[in-house]
Amino acid sequence: MRQRRAKNFTARYEDVQNEYLISKNEELLQKFLNSNDLYVEIGCGKGDFLNEHAINNRDSNFLGIEVQKTALLIAMEKAKSKDVGNIFFLDELVSDRLLERYEGIFKNNLISGIFLNFSDPWPKKRHIKRRLTSEKILKVYIGMLRSGGFVEFKTDHRELFDFSVESFKTFSHEDAKFILEEVNYDLHGKSKALDDTSDIITTEYEKKFLSRGASIHFLRARLYK
Repeated sequence: MRQRRAKNFTARYEDVQNEYLISKNEELLQKFLNSNDLYVEIGCGKGDFLNEHAINNRDSNFLGIEVQKTALLIAMEKAKSKDVGNIFFLDELVSDRLLERYEGIFKNNLISGIFLNFSDPWPKKRHIKRRLTSEKILKVYIGMLRSGGFVEFKTDHRELFDFSVESFKTFSHEDAKFILEEVNYDLHGKSKALDDTSDIITTEYEKKFLSRGASIHFLRARLYK
């Protein structure tokens, strides 16, 4: 769903972009080139999930990728308000071109984990290749993840989840393959209240869907190459 442009958007965006947005300040790349584990959320939205991870894991680095500018602004402002110094952002689509442009991050497979939370299901058949768990995109992840790195995926969309499970199961490219470590069709458990699963970091959408009684589907796949 398209978000309304935030009030005073331009001034607010300029205020935070040099601190957090790599495409506007590529010197931020140097902060990634250390021995810390690096985790990426593709489609980070307003940043609740990734900011909480970054706060809880100060010895790791976190990169949020989001093309919706208003959501990205809010994510960056949250990071600044909480003085989160180990989180950064990109405002570009995930593609081979992205890997080439930011090879300092991606080319040497520095990524320890990728988070996909409530991604667009792209339900029309002609759009299936756009799904973030399609074979086309899984090939891109090979250039991002180190061997042994993981992809974690959460959604309330059952058809997309079934598609994703099968996609990870059947994927093979050269010597690379994913092994499914966990497939859970009800992450929180229908009998559990949200408070009973406090160890799970939840997204804004996740809380909304849980309040409506929806089941949250979850998988973790690990890459070996």
